[in-house]
Amino acid sequence: MYSIVVTTILNKSDAVHISELLISERAAASVQMVNVSSVFRWKGEVHRRDEIQMLIKCKQRDYKLIEQLIADNHPYETPEIIQLNINNGLGTYLDWIKEVTSP
Repeated sequence: MYSIVVTTILNKSDAVHISELLISERAAASVQMVNVSSVFRWKGEVHRRDEIQMLIKCKQRDYKLIEQLIADNHPYETPEIIQLNINNGLGTYLDWIKEVTSP
């Protein structure tokens, strides 16, 4: 019923913009932004980059809306956007996610 959507983005200003959009649209209850160092292969080359990882707490059913909002506002050609389902969690926390996101 609930999930965490993960994406990474190059800079804090873009992360804040997308976070505020997700919250204002009531697609997400909260977004945590964490500095990470990434190593990945892109178009045949290995890249190393400091990025911001966004952990987006939401209802599972809102994934497509979140995916679209991120994709429409993300500067990467192919952004990481993945959904991790929450199997268990503190009941009052999960109730809060339900309360602050769209009905």
